[in-house]
Amino acid sequence: MVDVSRIDASEGGATGGPEGGDAPSVDVRDACVTNGCGGCTTLPNVPGTSCGACGTYACNGSDAVTCSDPGRNACGGCAVLAGAPGSSCGSCGSYACNGLDSVTCNDPGLNACAGCGVLAGIPGASCGSCGQYVCAADKASVACDHPDFVPVTQLALGNRHSCVLLSSGSVRCWGFNEVGQLGDNSTTNRPSPTGDILTDVVSIATGGYHTCAVRKSGGVRCWGHNLLGELGDGSTDNRSTPPNADIPNLSGVTSMSAGLYHTCAISSGSLHCWGNNSSGQLGDSSYTNRSDPGPVVLTSVGRIATGFLHSCAQVVGVARCWGANTYGQLGDGSQTDQNVPNYITTLSGVSALSAGFGYTCAIAMGSVFCWGDNNHGQLGDATMVDRATPGAAIINSAVTIASGVEHVCAIRAGGEVRCWGANAYGQLGDGSRADNADANGPAILDGATAVAAGWDHSCALLGSGRVKCWGGNTEGQIGDGSGMDQLVPVELPGFCP
Repeated sequence: MVDVSRIDASEGGATGGPEGGDAPSVDVRDACVTNGCGGCTTLPNVPGTSCGACGTYACNGSDAVTCSDPGRNACGGCAVLAGAPGSSCGSCGSYACNGLDSVTCNDPGLNACAGCGVLAGIPGASCGSCGQYVCAADKASVACDHPDFVPVTQLALGNRHSCVLLSSGSVRCWGFNEVGQLGDNSTTNRPSPTGDILTDVVSIATGGYHTCAVRKSGGVRCWGHNLLGELGDGSTDNRSTPPNADIPNLSGVTSMSAGLYHTCAISSGSLHCWGNNSSGQLGDSSYTNRSDPGPVVLTSVGRIATGFLHSCAQVVGVARCWGANTYGQLGDGSQTDQNVPNYITTLSGVSALSAGFGYTCAIAMGSVFCWGDNNHGQLGDATMVDRATPGAAIINSAVTIASGVEHVCAIRAGGEVRCWGANAYGQLGDGSRADNADANGPAILDGATAVAAGWDHSCALLGSGRVKCWGGNTEGQIGDGSGMDQLVPVELPGFCP
């Protein structure tokens, strides 16, 4: 692979000119018409060497930088750059990368679609390739508007892996895969989405290191980490692919939620949980792990949320929580663990719940309330003080909410997304890495219909059926193929059949 000197991967170029070392001083005007890149850096080798012929030089903005391997171009292929000296690989209007080789754009003012807009996104993305970019009628490049584009209908984020449910009923995942949580029959991380993992699916849920899907039949299949029985198949064996059969003795499931190492499902309004029970998070009045669905914990359940070691359910507009309570995340005013559902008496009209590491949030009568651990400002009340009961409303006109480990994102009426809490990886999407304890900061995104939060990353579903993600990307969990943290929302390539 070509090593272009001092390359900045985010711009496709270098951060400055090459070091001259002991090379002779050369008048750049004589050598290459102001180095062919339009800058003033002296070319460090033989005077008159052709700028831009990779294997000799490529351009970074205004300076010339060397390509270490004379047999390859700056796109990583074997074809030399053929055209104007000093053109930059990946910068359309000069050259773009097609696979490994460089291809020309005929007019510096045009893109590879022969239109007037530059390619916006992955440098060198091939026009016409669905999943990257296609050419619109006006010859501008646009994100995959292929006629076979498949909209996303649901998002689910785990520790550092991500999954989507497509309108076709197919599940695709990407990111961290150490224990097979992506379901692709491997334990290899993937920086971009897999192919279809499972079909005929109506709902998905991701835990810390496992993934579950509800099928059209009402049956459930889970894969990934299973040492504590969280897959519900009666064993404690990890699985790197979805099983061929549904979880026994569980049918009519409409929705699910997965915590760090435990899972809960709503079946005909009744709640069943299984997996790790070290803090009573299964709600079955014991502290014993289960590898298959437990007895009915609650009835008339509308919503379920699972955190690291606790669980909460919405029952006829009332919130009930159980499990670990070290930080007051059960909202009952104490810090005592509970192995059966406990009432939160100060909230009514609850329509949504979310749970993180040691805290919980709810939407009640359209307003957001949070309680529990607040070490990174995840309660959104402009403090970092823990609370053992719901505090004052922090956001009004909320329609949905999602909790990561120590950060929260919510959507307000109209589709604006706001996030708060921990931000070391950019998971708040505000362009910084600074924590934010105020839920009433500026919106980072508009037009969202759903939002999900993982360990250190977040994603939103847009009304168009497309997905934008931001935050940590060390395991490829953003899905943009870059492996680089994204401090603001980036749109993923479209999902094609």
